[in-house]
Amino acid sequence: MSTGIGTTARPTRRRLTLAASIVGSGASAEAWNWPGTKWNRFADFERYRRCAQIARSGNLDAVFVSDHPALQRDASHGPSHLFDPIVLFSAIAAAVPDIGFVLTASTIAISGIDNPTREDPMTVYDPATPYTAAPVRYETIPYRRSGRSGLDLPSISFGLWQKFGTDYPFATQREIILRAFDLGITHFDNADRYGPPHRAAQQNFGAVLSRDLAPYRDELILSTKAGNPIGASPYLRGGSRKSLLNSLEHSLRDLGTEYVDIFYHHSPDLDTPLQESVGALVDAVRQGKALYVGISNYQPDRVHEAAELLPAEGVPLLIHQTRYSIYDRGPERGGLLETASSDGFGVIVYSPLAQGLLTDKYLETIPEGARARNSAFLSPEVIDDTYRQRTSALNKIAESRGQSLAQLALQWVLRRPEVTSALIGASSVEQLDHNLAALSFPTLTDEELALIDEHGVHGTGTRR
Repeated sequence: MSTGIGTTARPTRRRLTLAASIVGSGASAEAWNWPGTKWNRFADFERYRRCAQIARSGNLDAVFVSDHPALQRDASHGPSHLFDPIVLFSAIAAAVPDIGFVLTASTIAISGIDNPTREDPMTVYDPATPYTAAPVRYETIPYRRSGRSGLDLPSISFGLWQKFGTDYPFATQREIILRAFDLGITHFDNADRYGPPHRAAQQNFGAVLSRDLAPYRDELILSTKAGNPIGASPYLRGGSRKSLLNSLEHSLRDLGTEYVDIFYHHSPDLDTPLQESVGALVDAVRQGKALYVGISNYQPDRVHEAAELLPAEGVPLLIHQTRYSIYDRGPERGGLLETASSDGFGVIVYSPLAQGLLTDKYLETIPEGARARNSAFLSPEVIDDTYRQRTSALNKIAESRGQSLAQLALQWVLRRPEVTSALIGASSVEQLDHNLAALSFPTLTDEELALIDEHGVHGTGTRR
């Protein structure tokens, strides 16, 4: 090459050193906002070892580890998820003895992650007061058998569909989950789609499971679902084997568990052979990643077909999840409940309160902050005079029984023997307690059921 002064210099050979950089799981706002971030990766030795092994397999020269080895001056004030450098690098060196290390070790404790949109679960826990479940938790709630299986579920289960993403305080979510378990709710329903963002509800529940409910894992029925769209990729939707099993792998990591108790196909995919979707569910059980399988939002004829295919593979259909309420009687009008009885699977219903329409919240107006003002699932336009007239009449029936309309609505869906459980959500422990009190009221009489049928018209609150 020319030096500019009339001479030619030979290029010098230099050795390029390549290093893999391993950082903690979110020591910046950008990383912490990524949906795949898990707070407990800070303390995962295996994660560091795996990263080092990948670096070695790529013929890299060194591993650079940023910040999470720490020399803490005062262990009582330092974050518990930071590693002593000698301990961390001894663990990595045992796995990859032929790779170098570069590190920064800080003497300043990290005070927290500056991110207004996501709360660090580590700040919620007080190690001095570990959670202990209520000893009377199984005296509170009745259980029901799911179809002809051997599995009992609580008559009311808890769903994390809404208000368990990064847009609600983690401390409140944790309080609600633990209160539910204390009251005898052992079944917690999740999905890869729940958030926002997608998968956040699973990650938040995983944080509670890791720090509070891990000793009780054998008492929990955890479910997740896959198949509804969660991204632009064709592999992030539908009922293909790849989509379903890939999603399950992510869900297990999100939840921090080796298996789920129930794995669902979330919605029917008419462009994929049912045999393929059913085969993926079967393989999830055979691989030990699920104990039971379910389907959701299927039409009765397709449910029946799945219920015939699955037992042939030794994995019977445990349960079908469907929307059902006083205002949405599709399962009884379309024959799903009768199909469940004849084919021997259970039914778990979601939206038994019709997204809040079967409460007294909207009888006069739409309050500020109400779901109807900011939800994709409930539009203000359906809260019209017809809705208010019918709902007011139902509310009077509830008042005559000394209960709320929400409690009446829960009792109504549970009146059917085909219904194994009703899924509820909650934004506070007070709301959770109130809804569970529905189980303490007398059985609905024939006269009351007739009045409910008169005013609880199918399709009320549905967009036109």
